[in-house]
Amino acid sequence: MRYKEVANLLSFYLYCLTAVLFVPLCVSIYFDFIIERHMHPYPSSFQAFAYTFGITLALALLFHFTSKGNSKQFHKKEALFLVVLVWIFSTVIGALPFTITKTLENPLDAYFESVSGFTTTGSSIILPKKYDADTGEEIPYVVRKAQSDEFYVYYGTIKKVTNLFTSEDMQGFSAIAKPILFWRSFIQWLGGIGIIFLFITILPTLNIGGKFLYEAESHPELSEGSYQENLKPRAKLTASYLWKIYLGLTLVETLLLYFTNAEMPFFEAMLTSFSTVSTGGFSITEAGIGGYNSHPITLWIIILFMIFGAINFGMYFNLITGKFKKLLNIEFLLFLVFIVVTVSLVVWKLSSQHDFDYSFIQGTFQTVSSITCTGFSTANYDIWPFPCQAIMLVVMFIGGMTGSTSGGIKTARHLTLFRAFKQKMYLLFKPDMIKVLKLGDSPIDPKALNNVFIFFWVLVIASVFGSLLMIFNGIDLETAIGLTSCTINNVGLTFRMAGPGNTCAFLPVFSKIVAIVWMLLGRLEFFAILILLTPSFWKTR
Repeated sequence: MRYKEVANLLSFYLYCLTAVLFVPLCVSIYFDFIIERHMHPYPSSFQAFAYTFGITLALALLFHFTSKGNSKQFHKKEALFLVVLVWIFSTVIGALPFTITKTLENPLDAYFESVSGFTTTGSSIILPKKYDADTGEEIPYVVRKAQSDEFYVYYGTIKKVTNLFTSEDMQGFSAIAKPILFWRSFIQWLGGIGIIFLFITILPTLNIGGKFLYEAESHPELSEGSYQENLKPRAKLTASYLWKIYLGLTLVETLLLYFTNAEMPFFEAMLTSFSTVSTGGFSITEAGIGGYNSHPITLWIIILFMIFGAINFGMYFNLITGKFKKLLNIEFLLFLVFIVVTVSLVVWKLSSQHDFDYSFIQGTFQTVSSITCTGFSTANYDIWPFPCQAIMLVVMFIGGMTGSTSGGIKTARHLTLFRAFKQKMYLLFKPDMIKVLKLGDSPIDPKALNNVFIFFWVLVIASVFGSLLMIFNGIDLETAIGLTSCTINNVGLTFRMAGPGNTCAFLPVFSKIVAIVWMLLGRLEFFAILILLTPSFWKTR
């Protein structure tokens, strides 16, 4: 392992992250020092972002000086290690503002929120603290476990804040300073696709190919020899286009939300767009996206941009560069079919309990939120018919397209598995048949097919093992299965105890750690992390 080379690139990444931290730092300056105090009656968060900026810069300098004399040689082993380090440092740094401001007093809770943000999972630990009305002392939440005589006993995570101008007690999200809410949504936007773009933008300037780093984060078995152009880091021009696409989608959604809903402030529209385009799912109000149920146009805009976020970003590049023939490919068509079929089934089953208008918009929203792995919720789907809940759970594992910000298995992998299954059926009664397995017009390499099978097997094992770990830690069966499915697929939408209107604050320490690890595993698609556990990886060449 060439540690100096890894330290060199890690320092460069941390320098870039330091520059990015200017954005929340400026936001904190605006809210803490520029606008009138009564408009933002919260403790200052400027110091927290200043400290975070300083710590990140100090780390960048430390790794820069320790990397002197590196050989400038960089291979796949170092790329894998660097990718994991980048995610670890990013999530730790992301937790600092929550901890320093004491928005989340428990460092593990702060790290949970940061990991959920950067991995675009969207599960939150935020829950108002509960107080005794007579004594003012904090008291726990006590909730009965599903189908059990046992209870969850846990405490809230957010202290109430008293508005000195109105003497009003603000709780939950309303007790969180605006710069912290901005940071919380901003790290989702960064994690959605920004870190990958950062790699493929800056590495060419160092004369180091970004291909290894890109593959370490994504799904190389579907990007090489594929029937469509995934986000291959071949040129700085391509990276520039992709940044513009990502920024453009965010800006367009922000403006649409702001100008079509007079009750939505620009700040709220922007943060909602951060979480939509990144398919992250963080909301910034107690009611979440459900608070806009009286504005159907707002819901339809969010539905549209959740789908846009789950589409292969290479398709936008093809659109801009005039490669229109590549827009209609089999993965895109299958993704649309999945959406139409599953939405139709959910709306149909839901209409047996509700009127059609409710069933259509809520069923469409929740199904799209699930299949794109965004995790927004607008209704209490925990009381919907079981077939609706089952479909939502299943489509989490389908996910969006390759090369998108979405989680899940990805549509192309499902298509690959189906083609392999179909070929196997033919070979059972036509063993002498020679047929090349293809995706679109391109043949699938046998090694790529093997990778897909291994990925699917690891996903199944991780889902079962994660559920068992949580069950043995006292989590009820349905909640454990929902949480594991949520974290492994990076979806903030889950069921029962962690369902709509609830958070993950009830989780014991061990289950929180499991959820954190599973979110990182799902975001890095297992192998980049699991390979670090093999002794041979650390052997010198």
